[in-house]
Amino acid sequence: MALKMSFEQGFETYVRSGFPIIVVPTTEVDRATQAILRLKDKWNKELGKRTLPPDKEYLKTNGYTAMIWDCINGWQTPDRSKMYKESIKVPQAGLKWLISHDEARPGFYVMQNAHMFFADQYTLPELVQFFREQFNVGRRDNKHLFLVGNAAELPSELQSLAVYLEFNLPTREEIYEFMDQYLIDLGLRENIPDEKVRIAADAGAGLTLHEIESALCVAIISSKGQDLDREIIFEEKSKMVKKSGLLEHIPTDTNLGQIGGLVNIKSWLGKVASPFTRPEKAREYGLPTPKGCLIAGVSGTGKTAAAKATAQLFGVPLFRLDIGRLFGGLVGSTEQKTRDTLKLMEAMAPCVVLVDEIEKALSGTGSSNESDAGVTSRMFGNILTWMQEKTAPVYIIATANDVGKLPPEMLRKGRFDELWFVDLPNAAERLEILCIHIKKVGRDPLKYKKLTLIASDEHTKGFTGAELEAIIKQAMFNAFFEDRQFKSEDILAAAENTIPLVHTMPKEVAELRKWANGKARAASTGEKVNIIDVTSKKMRAGSVFLDSPTKPSKSRTDD
Repeated sequence: MALKMSFEQGFETYVRSGFPIIVVPTTEVDRATQAILRLKDKWNKELGKRTLPPDKEYLKTNGYTAMIWDCINGWQTPDRSKMYKESIKVPQAGLKWLISHDEARPGFYVMQNAHMFFADQYTLPELVQFFREQFNVGRRDNKHLFLVGNAAELPSELQSLAVYLEFNLPTREEIYEFMDQYLIDLGLRENIPDEKVRIAADAGAGLTLHEIESALCVAIISSKGQDLDREIIFEEKSKMVKKSGLLEHIPTDTNLGQIGGLVNIKSWLGKVASPFTRPEKAREYGLPTPKGCLIAGVSGTGKTAAAKATAQLFGVPLFRLDIGRLFGGLVGSTEQKTRDTLKLMEAMAPCVVLVDEIEKALSGTGSSNESDAGVTSRMFGNILTWMQEKTAPVYIIATANDVGKLPPEMLRKGRFDELWFVDLPNAAERLEILCIHIKKVGRDPLKYKKLTLIASDEHTKGFTGAELEAIIKQAMFNAFFEDRQFKSEDILAAAENTIPLVHTMPKEVAELRKWANGKARAASTGEKVNIIDVTSKKMRAGSVFLDSPTKPSKSRTDD
């Protein structure tokens, strides 16, 4: 069980309630241990103000002790003045000492990484029995056992005996204080303005203190102790996030103007950006934090590009969540990875999280109880609950190519702010997309006189944005082989040799359109434009790819 409270609040609640076994799932074992020791000191100071039963009055004088266990040193005091070698090697020895030793008086006992021994099926029965003994003795004698380590799941026989106390990643203020003290210790604090330190602390959000120290070292060495570059911190953060296997950082090199069509969704995102980037003002107005959106449509129609553009519009990093990576082979590991990922996303906030092709990961929830003992269903339930209740500025963009495979509870209002359907681009949108991709390769779209013809239904009807980009590349390949500039005829030839997805999967496209009718908002308006419109500097809002026009060289000619 777990309550939505801070670590300090949870500590006080569980200790005052007399819980003898408290699980603290975290990778930061040392930081969590130090937090428990600090709370022990605070607890002892406040004991004199508390009303205790007559048989517990002696605690006001003696206070609670604190000890730490690991498999090498056994039980020892925090200052290592006392060590008990008979309690080393296995948790059974540590628990036996805690239950029966004369010096094991009322206190807080931190057992580090004991979960690593749970997988041994031969010794597990004995270990379970020792935990049961600790539950009875600890409750009677005020011995509170904290199991601190990177696993939250106890053996099923012990689940009802323990409570879970969440230990979150360091806050931005904690990171700032750590960086501040680190620079003071190195004698570099006077070299770096306070604002730089705070910006670097924001960039390090979502990392452990050990990871922050590593990134801090790189930044200090790179500047020879004269600066604290936010970009270096963020680059190191991206590497560490990728190493965790839970999230992947995606560069945001696309803006809304580099996406053809999708006028409705671009306009809507522009409105959502305001409350997301000004959360305090939005809260004063009564607006909740934007949750995210689901974008359904045929593959290659710009759904992922929309996520990249959204992150750039919001001015926040973009991360990709691969739900398939959350599944683990050991009992409880999937649920643990899910919890860790949700906590990591909140620590990274503000950010945009892309869940690409979400239907592939969640399509089996209906048969989960028969196929995987309900693991997928539990994971899915945790994610849905988090999406519904989250207050952190984490904007979720989920994409789907086959919405029919998604469970209905994913699609209801409250999970997402809006459901969007991206259809195949019409002629006007195809013209805009062609112009965008010609512009991307450094050519002037106005030089290609037949673009309107190429974008017409006669030549590219049913082409997706990805397929239109592909025919530009194919035209360039062919022209490069002949050592010349590519022309409209090369694009036409490439289009004639391309079989669009709508021709190979007509049934799937038709079913997707049928589902979207009345269930999702259309991402496009279907307005008509011509080549002059889409290459003009006076282009409509949201299409700004010609704000800094590239001048084509004199050798780049067309028809």
